[in-house]
Order: sequence, then structure tokens, then C-alpha cells
Amino acid sequence: TNAWLIGLTMMAQILVAYGQNSKKLSYFFQDTLFILIGFKPALDAYRVGSGAEQENHQLISPLHEMTFSKAMEVVFEAIPSSIVQIYALLLKKDRGLDAVASILVSALTISFTSSMISYDWD
Repeated sequence: TNAWLIGLTMMAQILVAYGQNSKKLSYFFQDTLFILIGFKPALDAYRVGSGAEQENHQLISPLHEMTFSKAMEVVFEAIPSSIVQIYALLLKKDRGLDAVASILVSALTISFTSSMISYDWD
């Protein structure tokens, strides 16, 4: 189930990368490579941190792109994965501390990512 959610998130990010870079396919392929190897958040942070400006072929600024990518990860991956974890915990007869810890870490990650999105816009 989590593999499907990760795949859904990657496909959504690839669609955004195509919309962002459809006029320059070399940029699209670069972004797609970073998405597939899991380094897209680092690429987005580098672009925003280095002060990269929106280029003529791009639809949105690097900050908007990073915010959109973080939001997609939370909506399509983190929240559904947490729901699956909670469901599995409720069905399990012997509930271990490791399952509860995993759910707490997921909740903290969602909270942290949401806070960072808000912080980026302040």
C-alpha cells in the first residue's frame, strides 16, 4: 500500500515537473531524475536557498514549486500512510510500542512539513 502511495506522489510530482518545464525538456528530464531517486526536495531547497529566479519557460517560482511538492508529499503520501498505519494498529491484537512510535513519527513529520510550508511563506 505504501509503495502505491509513494508511486502516486512521484507521478504527481512528475506531472508538476512537466508543467513547470514543458518548454525545456532537458530541465524536465533533470527534475524527473531527481524525483525518481528521491532527491527532489533537496533540489527544490537548493534552488530556493540559492535565490534562483523563475525562468521564462517556467510557470511558477522555485518557492511555489517547493511548496507544491511538499504539499503533495503530505497529501498523497504522508497522511494516507498514517491512516494505513493506524488501521493496521487497530486490527492488530498485540499492539507493540514500535507501531505506536511509527505512527507518532509519521504525525510529527506531517506537522513539521506543514510548519515548514507555513514558515517558507512568512
